[in-house]
Amino acid sequence: MFTVLIATYNGSQYIIKQLDSIVNQTFPPDSIYIYDDCSTDDTVEVVSKWVKQKNLSNVFVKQNTANKGYTRNFLEALFEIEDEYIFLCDQDDVWKNNKIEIYKNFWKKHSNNNLPMLLVSGYSITNENLNTISNVHVKPQIESEVLFKDFIKDCSYPGMTFCINRELKNKVKELFKSKYISYHDYFISLCAIKYGNMFCINQSLVLYRQHGKNQLGVSGKKQKSKSYWEKVLQQKCNENYIANYIFPDNNYIVNKTKFANNRMRHFTKRNILVTFFNLYNYLRFYGFKSYIADIYYLIFGENI
Repeated sequence: MFTVLIATYNGSQYIIKQLDSIVNQTFPPDSIYIYDDCSTDDTVEVVSKWVKQKNLSNVFVKQNTANKGYTRNFLEALFEIEDEYIFLCDQDDVWKNNKIEIYKNFWKKHSNNNLPMLLVSGYSITNENLNTISNVHVKPQIESEVLFKDFIKDCSYPGMTFCINRELKNKVKELFKSKYISYHDYFISLCAIKYGNMFCINQSLVLYRQHGKNQLGVSGKKQKSKSYWEKVLQQKCNENYIANYIFPDNNYIVNKTKFANNRMRHFTKRNILVTFFNLYNYLRFYGFKSYIADIYYLIFGENI
């Protein structure tokens, strides 16, 4: 069975477009679970009205009794679902109409594999009106395995592309400790890579809408403030914290974590000289673009 899990919070503006793109799939899901994290807008009412109008018996809406935050909302909802394949879905994107069918064909080829597995896809970053800005993980190669050495340097696989098999769900549930996990998608990816496999379908199957109110995401417009980049660096530190939890004895992650913490400390103190003298570690852990970005935001971030 193929199930879609949507975590919502104040998503009434875009949620119906997303829901329509799911139920109109060439291969519709067997069920859709919507877990609302105590929205203060009319998300629940809008969704309930849509379910009634469509006369759908396989859509289930649940509202949390207290706000959990997006990570706990996704993970704790995930743990309640027992279906074989579970798609994670954001409230404000739009799926291409053949997304589930393409994923289903992949799983059919790997049906005898009882390992924890995560399947992701490429996606199109769009503006608020769904006009494409750029494509990510779109390549001539139909599919590819995401390896640890590549993922740890480029983790641009957001949860809204995820489809998780039951074995991976059970492993994630076994390992989940809320104090270590700040990003559900990063945590799930590392669990898949360590205990099973992670694969990517290299074509755009989701319109990843960016509108300034995303819980997390990539920005479609150029952000130029120092505070913006500081948030990006903090996210990198949090990701390393998760990686250390899953791979406690990995020297690369240990060293990457130390560098990320130093990078963050020097950035907040505006220590430009230290930035210049750490080119080797930038190239090793983050690449030349991050090196240039740190310098740019330190020098110009508060003046543009």
